[in-house]
Amino acid sequence: MELRISESPNLSCSLKTQIGIGRSAVAGMGLEMESMAASIGVSVAVLRFLLCYVATIPVGFLRRVVPGRLAKHLYAAASGAILSYLSFGFSSNLHFLVPMSLGYASMMFFRKHCGIITFVLGFGYLIGCHMYYMSGDAWKEGGIDATGALMVLTLKVISCSINYNDGILKEEGLREAQKKNRLIKLPSLIEYFGYCLSCGSHFAGPVYEMKDYLDWTESKGIWSPSEKGQSPSPLRAAMRALLQAAFCMGLYLYLVPQFPWTRFTEPIYQEWGFWKRLGYQYMSGFTARWKYYFIWSISEASIILSGLGFSGWTESSPPKPKWDRAKNVDILGVEFAKSSVQLPLVWNIQVSTWLRHYVYERLVKPGKKAGFFQLLATQTVSAVWHGLYPGYIIFFVQSALMIAGSRVLYRWQQSVPQGMDVAKNIMVFLNFAYTVLVLNYSCVGFIVLSLHETLASYGSVYYIGTVLPIVLILLGKVIKPARPVKKIERLIILLAIVLEEDLKSLILMEPTKSKINKMFSPARKGSVDGRGAPNLADLEIRPCGMLVQKRNGETNPTSVSIPIIRVRVKYGSSYHEISISSHASFGELKKMLAGPTKLHHEDQKLIYKNRERDSKEFLDVARVKGGSKIVLEEDIVRREKRCIELLRNANSQKSLKALAEINLEVDKLAGQVTALEEAASKGGKVVEKDVENLTELLMMRLIKLDGIVAEGDLKLQRRVLESKDVKLND
Repeated sequence: MELRISESPNLSCSLKTQIGIGRSAVAGMGLEMESMAASIGVSVAVLRFLLCYVATIPVGFLRRVVPGRLAKHLYAAASGAILSYLSFGFSSNLHFLVPMSLGYASMMFFRKHCGIITFVLGFGYLIGCHMYYMSGDAWKEGGIDATGALMVLTLKVISCSINYNDGILKEEGLREAQKKNRLIKLPSLIEYFGYCLSCGSHFAGPVYEMKDYLDWTESKGIWSPSEKGQSPSPLRAAMRALLQAAFCMGLYLYLVPQFPWTRFTEPIYQEWGFWKRLGYQYMSGFTARWKYYFIWSISEASIILSGLGFSGWTESSPPKPKWDRAKNVDILGVEFAKSSVQLPLVWNIQVSTWLRHYVYERLVKPGKKAGFFQLLATQTVSAVWHGLYPGYIIFFVQSALMIAGSRVLYRWQQSVPQGMDVAKNIMVFLNFAYTVLVLNYSCVGFIVLSLHETLASYGSVYYIGTVLPIVLILLGKVIKPARPVKKIERLIILLAIVLEEDLKSLILMEPTKSKINKMFSPARKGSVDGRGAPNLADLEIRPCGMLVQKRNGETNPTSVSIPIIRVRVKYGSSYHEISISSHASFGELKKMLAGPTKLHHEDQKLIYKNRERDSKEFLDVARVKGGSKIVLEEDIVRREKRCIELLRNANSQKSLKALAEINLEVDKLAGQVTALEEAASKGGKVVEKDVENLTELLMMRLIKLDGIVAEGDLKLQRRVLESKDVKLND
C-alpha cells in the first residue's frame, strides 16, 4: 500500500484530505458540544446525557406505531440499550445486564425466595457500583455515569421478582397492591428485557410494574379498546409536561448561579447572621428541586407519548383520559405541603410508592400497626439506594425525624375543639412552617453529600432542623392530646359492632314495625282519607324518622325513571365513586359509603360545597350532580354518643335478663317460704336450718339486685323484686 500511495500522489493527497476533513468534523462537533455545554453551565458528559434523555420523547412516541407484541418488546429493549450506549458508553449496558441476569435467574431457579434474593443481590451490586464510581462526587463536579439509571433498573428488577414470588402465595392473605401486581407466570426473556430497558425509561424513571408493562404491550386492561373509543390522544397531556419542563429548566438556570451550593464552604457564608444563613439554606434547597422537576417532567412527557402513562378515564360526561401513571412529582404539593407526612405522596411519587409497597408495608406484621421503626427502615433503604454518602444517610434520617415531628403537630391540631377555627388555622400554619424549615435544612445534606460540609452547614444554624423534630417527638410523649378513641372506648366500639344488629332489631326496629303494623292493620282500614290501608312495600322510613311514600319508580311502573348519578366522595387520601339515585338523601349516601369506608353511617359527616349536609337533606335539592365532589369526615362526637347508647342498650338487655333470672329464682323461693308458713300455721314442725338457708339465699338475691344498674322500667322492676324479697325475708 505504501508503494501504491507513493506512485499515486493525487490519491494519497485525496485520502489525507478526507481524513483531515473527518478529524476536523469530529473536532468541530466536539467544540460545538463544548460551547453548548458551557452556555448552559454543564459538562459535555451531562449535555450528552440530556440530549439522549430528551431523545426518549420521540423514541417513546414512535413506539406507538410498532406492530406486534414481539416487535414492541424488541423495540423497547433495543431503544433503551442504544440510548444508554450513546449516553454512558458500552460499559453501561454490561452493568445493567448484571442485576437483570441475577433477577431472572432467581425467578427461574429459586421462585420461593426469588424476591429476597434479588433484593439483596440487586442492592449489593448497586452499592458496589456507588462505591467504585463515587457517583456523588462525579455529579457534584459536573460528571455523570450510569449509576443513576442503574438505580431505577434495580427497583424494576426487584419488584418483578417480588411480584413473581407473590404469585405462589394465597390470594386471601395478600394486600390489594399485591393482588394487582402479582405474576402467576414467568415473563419471557424478551418481555423481561423490554420491561427493564423500555424506551430509555430506566434513565430517571418512573418506576412501573411488570404487570402494567405487559398489559400495555398486549393492549389489555385499561389499554384495551372499549366503548369509550380508541386509544386517547396523549398530545395535550404531553404538551403540558413539556411546557412544565421548559419552565423548570429556565427557572433552575436562572437561580443556580445566584445560589451555588459551594457557598456553604466559603468564608462569606460564616460571616452572615443566623436568619440570612437559614434563608440561604431554604433557597439552596428550593433551587436544587427545580432540576429534578425538569428531569421528571421530561420523563413524564416521554411515557405519556408512548401510551404507558395512560391510567384510565374520569367519570365525567363525556369521560376524559387520565395520565397519572408517569407523574413523579406534584410541584405545588411539594412547595406548599401542609405537613411533612404529605411529602412522600408528592415527591418522587413512583419511588415512594415502590418503597411503600416493597419495604414499608412488608415490614409490618399482620395485625400490627406500622411505627417509627418501619419508617426509619424505609428511609434507610432509600438512603442506601441513593448512595453510601453521609449526606444521603443524614438526609433520610432527618426525613424520618421530620415526619415523626409533623405527626405530633397534626395530633395537636386535631385535638383543637370544634368551633376554634382560629386556633386550628394557627396549628395548620405552624405545621406548614415546620415542614418548610426542616425540609430545606435537611436538603443541604443531600446537596453537599460529605459529612464535614453537612455538619458544618447544619451547625451554622445551630442544628435547628434536627433539634426541633426531636423536641416535638419528646413533647408528644408528654403532652398527649385527648384522643377521640381511648383503649376502653375501642373495646366498647368492638362490643357495639358485635351487638349492633341484634340490638337494633330488638330495641329499635321491632317497636317501629309494630307501630306501623298497628297503624295500617286491617282493623283500621279507611282511617287514612277513607282509602284503606296502603301497602307497606310502598313505604320507607327516611333518615329523619319520617314514614313517607317511596321516591323511586317501584310503586308506579309508568312513572318517569329517576336518573342515576355518580359522585366522587373523598375520605382521607382515597376517593370512592358511588352510583346513587339523584333523588336519594345524604343519609342514604352515608349508608352506601359504610361498606367501602368501613365507617358506620351514623358516624359520618358529609360536606358538600363547604357545608355539612344533614342526613335528611336530598341530593337533588342540594344540587348534587354527576361528577360532584363530596368530602367525607368521621364525626367523633356522634360515634362516641352512638357507642355509649349501644352500650347502654346492651347493659339494659343484660340487666333485663338478670332481673328475669332473679325473678324466677325469687318465685321459687317464694313457694318454699309459703310452704313453711303453711306448715307453721298448722302446727307442724319447721326446721330452723331450712329457715336459715332460705334467708341466706334471699339475702344473696338482694346483693345481686343491688349490683344491677337499671333505669326507667327496669328500675321499677328491680324495686318490685326488692320489695318482694324483703317481704319474704320478713
